[in-house]
Amino acid sequence: MTYPDGTFDRVLSLLVLHFVPRAQEAIAEMARVAKPGAVVGAAVWDARGGRIANRLFFDTASMLDPKARERRARNYARPLTRPGAEYVRTLDQSMRARLEFAVRAAYLDGDADGPRSFAALAYAVKGTAPP
Repeated sequence: MTYPDGTFDRVLSLLVLHFVPRAQEAIAEMARVAKPGAVVGAAVWDARGGRIANRLFFDTASMLDPKARERRARNYARPLTRPGAEYVRTLDQSMRARLEFAVRAAYLDGDADGPRSFAALAYAVKGTAPP
């Protein structure tokens, strides 16, 4: 970050650190720009069990396609989350249609189409910058 050391009273990273390629460097930067005694906090998705809609998609896709199984394993083993769908762009039209049918069936679960509510959980941590 381009900010001087000790600039902010609060430094937060919400729902992004698990997507940052060099998360440890980002965390070090958060600490660097925090004033002494500042609140430093972060939250990350619980990708393995806390994002049901995402899990429904990849669990279903992995039953149809070995590439999806590989992607599913990578998604749910990301650092910081224990545990995204660029995967779909890699599919040919036939596989996309099969996947759409299977995910729709899993989503509908025997009910009519319409709005659904899925829980999404995140892990959060809060600390104080050292003096």
